[in-house]
Amino acid sequence: MFYPVIEVFAAKAPPSGVFRHGVVFCAQLLLFAAGAHGQATNYWIAGDGNYTNPANWSLGVVPGKTDVAVFTSPATYTVTFTADVDPEFDVKEGDVTLYLLAGTCSSVALTVSPGAGGVLNLTSGYTCDGGAIPEYRFLVHTPGGTGLTQVGAGGALNVNCVHLDTDRLVSTNGGNVFFNSGAVTLRGDSIIRRPGANIVLGGDAVPTELLSLNLVSVSPMTVTLEPAGGSGTTYVGSTNPGGGRAMMTVDGSGVAATNSGFTIIGDGTGGNGMVVTNGGRYVSTQGLSLGGQVTSTGNVLRVAGAGSRVEMPNGIIEIGRAGADNRVEILCGGVLMDGFGMIGPSFGTSSGQTVRVDGVGSVWSNTQMLIVGHEGGGNHVLDVTGGGKVCAPSAQIGSGTSFGNEVRVMGDSFFDIWGELTVNGGSTVTVGDTSTAKAGRVDIIGPSDILVSNAVLMVSNVTVNAETRAILAAAGIIMRDPDTPASSPSDPVVTVKDQGELAGDGSISGDVRNAGVIKPGKSPGSIGITGSLVLSNTSLLEMELAGALTNEYDRILVGATLYADGTLRVVLTNGFSPACSNSFKLFDFADLSNTFASVSIPALGAGLQWDTSRLYIEGSIRVGLDPVFDNDGDAMPIGWEQGRL
Repeated sequence: MFYPVIEVFAAKAPPSGVFRHGVVFCAQLLLFAAGAHGQATNYWIAGDGNYTNPANWSLGVVPGKTDVAVFTSPATYTVTFTADVDPEFDVKEGDVTLYLLAGTCSSVALTVSPGAGGVLNLTSGYTCDGGAIPEYRFLVHTPGGTGLTQVGAGGALNVNCVHLDTDRLVSTNGGNVFFNSGAVTLRGDSIIRRPGANIVLGGDAVPTELLSLNLVSVSPMTVTLEPAGGSGTTYVGSTNPGGGRAMMTVDGSGVAATNSGFTIIGDGTGGNGMVVTNGGRYVSTQGLSLGGQVTSTGNVLRVAGAGSRVEMPNGIIEIGRAGADNRVEILCGGVLMDGFGMIGPSFGTSSGQTVRVDGVGSVWSNTQMLIVGHEGGGNHVLDVTGGGKVCAPSAQIGSGTSFGNEVRVMGDSFFDIWGELTVNGGSTVTVGDTSTAKAGRVDIIGPSDILVSNAVLMVSNVTVNAETRAILAAAGIIMRDPDTPASSPSDPVVTVKDQGELAGDGSISGDVRNAGVIKPGKSPGSIGITGSLVLSNTSLLEMELAGALTNEYDRILVGATLYADGTLRVVLTNGFSPACSNSFKLFDFADLSNTFASVSIPALGAGLQWDTSRLYIEGSIRVGLDPVFDNDGDAMPIGWEQGRL
C-alpha cells in the first residue's frame, strides 16, 4: 500500500468567527502523491483533528485520491487540512466541519448520506471581505462533468466563507442546503429541494459577507429550485435584517434556473442581486419581488444580452415592496416577461424604484397590467431607451397616493399598450428625444383609453387608434417637448384616427390631427391646443351645451389655425333649453381655414332659431328670434312687426 509523503510546517490558527465549533489548530502541510492504490473506505475515528494524521483514520493511513473518507461519529467535531487531499467525502452521522486552510480540495463526490441526520459544514481559513469569491475551494469535479455534491434526507450542508465548485448538486427528500457566505458554482444539472421550508441564499451569521451563487456551463444545464414543495419562496439575501447578502448569476446560453415558488431579491437585508447574462434564463413560477417585507434597499435584477430571459408568465414582479433604490436593468437584448408588472409597492410605502429597458431587442413584456406607482411613496422611474420596448394590455402611471412617477420613452423606443393608459397623481410620461431628434412611440391599440388626470403625457407623437379614447381630466396635459415646437399640420403631436376618440378636460401642447371624434370635457369642459387643429372629412366634433355660462358648455381653444372639415355636432344636455340671446363661443382660434362639411344643431323652442353667422369669424353661435314666427297671434310675423321683413 502506498503512503503519501508529508512535510509539516509551523502551526497556523484558524480565524475567529468560523462556522460551527470544535475547531482544532493544526499544522499546514503539503501532500505529495508518489503512486496510486485501489479505492478503500476509510473511517474517521477521532474527534477534532488534523486530516493528515494517520492515527485519526480506521486504516491507519490518510485517505488517498481514490478512497472514500467516511464520517460516522454522532459527535460535533472539526477536521482541518490544506489543499491536495482529494478523496470522496461521505458524512453519515454527526456534525462535521471540513476546515480548509489553503488552496483547492478536489473530489469526485461530496455526500451527506440519508438516514441519521448528518451535517456537513464547509468552511475555510479565508477571511471573507464582503464581496470577493474566496480563494479556498472545494472542487467536486470529473473530466466528464459528473462530480456530485449530494445531501440526502435528514442531512444538511452548510457553505460558509469558502467556494464550493461542483459539477452537480442534488438535495432531495428533505436534504437541506444552506448557502451562507462565500461562493457556490454549479456547472451541470442540479436540484435543490426543501419540501417543508424556504430556500435562503445568504445566511444570518456574518452580516457583512456576500454569498455568490454562480450557474455557469459550457453546455445546456438546468438548476431546479423547489422551496417548500413548490409553494414556498427562494430568497436571494438573508431574511434577517442583520443577515448576509447574496448575488445569483445565471450565465450562458442554455443555462437555466427554474424556481417552482416565489423569488424575493432582498428581504431582510439590502444590496442583493440577480444577474442573468449571455443567454441565461431564470424562471420563477409564482413571481418575483425586489425588496421584501421590511426596508431593503439597493437590490438589483439585471437581464443582459441577447437570449437572456427572466420569466414569470402568470406571476407578478414587484419592484420595491419595501425600501428605496431597488432597480431592474434590461439591457442589450435581454427580456423580462411577467403577468403583472409593478414599480412601487402593492402595500406600504417605498420610493425611488427604477426600471431601465435599454437597447434594441430589450423587452419588458407584461401579459396582464403594468403599474408605475401604486400605493404610497412615489418618484418611481421607467426609462425606455435605445430601441427598447415595454408592452402591456394596460398601464397606470401614478395613483391617488403615489405621486411624481415618470415614464421616459426615448431614442426610437416603444411603449405599447393595447388597453388603457392612465396617467395621474402628478406623474409624467415623456416620449421623444429632442437631443438626438429620435422620437419614441406610444402605441395605443383599441378598444382602449388614454386617461391623463392631474398629470402630463409629454410626447413627440401619440396615435389614438380606432376604437381608442384619449381622455383628459382635471388638468391633464398631452404636450410636445417644449424644445421641439410644432412645425406644421403635417407634423402633429396627437393623431386621432378614424373611430378613435379624444375627450376630456385639459390641454395639448402642439398640433392635433383628427379623423375620429373629439368630445371636450366631461359634460361639459374644454380642450386647449397650443398648435393647430386639423380636421379631416371623417372628423366629428361633438360639443355639449349644459348652460349659457362659459363653464357650462364645451369649448375647443386652438392657439394657431383651425382647419375645419367633417361634422360639427352641437347637442343639449342636462335638460338645458337655450333662451333668446344666449351665445356660445365654441371655438377660439388665431386663424381659420375652410368650413365644416356639415353643422348639426339641436332644435330650439318656438320662435327661436340659431344664428351661425359668427361661427367662422369668432367661433360662436347664438340664439335669436325666428323672424317668420307669429309671437302674438295677430297673423303678422314678428319680423314684419319689427321691420325686418
